[in-house]
Amino acid sequence: MKKRLLIVASFFILILPRASADEGMWLVNLLDKQLFELMKSKGLELKPGEIYNPEGIALSDAIVAIDGGSCSGSIISPNGLMITNHHCAYGDIHSLSTQENNYLENGFWAMNMSDEKPIKGKSVTFLRGVSDVTDLVNKIIDSLDATGPRGLFFMNKVSGVIEKKYESNPYEKSLSSMWRGTKYYLYFYETYSDVRLVGAPPVSVGAFGGETDNWGWPQHKGDFAIYRVYSGADGKPAQYSAENKPLVAKRYLSVSSKGVKENDFTMILGYPGRTNRYMSSFELREKFEILNPVISGVRRSKLEVWKKYMDASQELRLKYSDKYFGVSNYTDYAKWENLCIDRFDVIDVLESREAKLAAWISAKPERVAKYGSVLSNLKTAYDVKAEITRIREYFRESMVRGAEFVGLGQRFNGLISALSRAKIEEFT
Repeated sequence: MKKRLLIVASFFILILPRASADEGMWLVNLLDKQLFELMKSKGLELKPGEIYNPEGIALSDAIVAIDGGSCSGSIISPNGLMITNHHCAYGDIHSLSTQENNYLENGFWAMNMSDEKPIKGKSVTFLRGVSDVTDLVNKIIDSLDATGPRGLFFMNKVSGVIEKKYESNPYEKSLSSMWRGTKYYLYFYETYSDVRLVGAPPVSVGAFGGETDNWGWPQHKGDFAIYRVYSGADGKPAQYSAENKPLVAKRYLSVSSKGVKENDFTMILGYPGRTNRYMSSFELREKFEILNPVISGVRRSKLEVWKKYMDASQELRLKYSDKYFGVSNYTDYAKWENLCIDRFDVIDVLESREAKLAAWISAKPERVAKYGSVLSNLKTAYDVKAEITRIREYFRESMVRGAEFVGLGQRFNGLISALSRAKIEEFT
């Protein structure tokens, strides 16, 4: 069973009339009538089944996960054109660039299909279905528990059993645990690996505003890049070949030139990262006071060293530009996250929520007996480990992530672990 970095197709809606977001994020397979009515009241004109339809074609068929979910993309033509963000294509553009043909600095535009640039290792994945397998997974877990203690690769065994039960389904399968094991969903995917770069603006346009605009709004950058997805002659996924054909899309998005106006309904359909909506105030304070300042400070120092040498050598500038971009991106994220935590009093909001929880617990003796020490234990734990966390994060940022040879060693260790798992799974 192929594992991937991101295994959920979900979306959330942003509502412009109040200049704020509804902030909901829902799995596409869990859209219900109540949620649809809510979106209709905000201005949605689509009908049920037009966003996601397991029995037919819907909007979700035009939305893809890039490289296993590191970014989202949208199919925008019947012949496989896909648009995504420039920052999602940055590494690909960098890998194609040379000092003679610096596509990163100068941009790239294929004037015809033969000029499109194949990207080694690139993949685009479509969601083809979702199945609720909670009852089945729980039965398998109970059955395996009865045979002995859970091993290191316990969930791999569970996934293996699930895969055998669904082996007649031709798509890739990925088992996902939701809400800490309350629900389990099996996702079916189709992945295309012949993906070619069609066009991208110069980095001066694609990343205009640099650090000032990164993670802050409004932005004024041309943050886009265009690829094309190719298939075999039968329309199925195929390895790169000059004989492959542009993918005939089941569904594609129309790009409007009308723009948007105030109060227009807005939603985003895609493959998001993780959220931490149930983070405690103690954990968030640790992030605000310890983790983000350390990350931002150490990485900023690293960037200053790199920049000194990159400014002095065009060759080094090209070689290190992708690394610089990656480190700079998260450095800015840590800085902007702290600005927003402070600006919107997020810690105070969480503390208020925890005060309500404490009042609810105190209302009944049985709750006090069961949950009475939860909040105080959390506070004590975070207080005790604060300095250890600070030292650990400095070590990670300066040593583990600082010197690249350490990361190389980790990659080899990961390869050894993967090979070991393969041997174990062969006999389980």
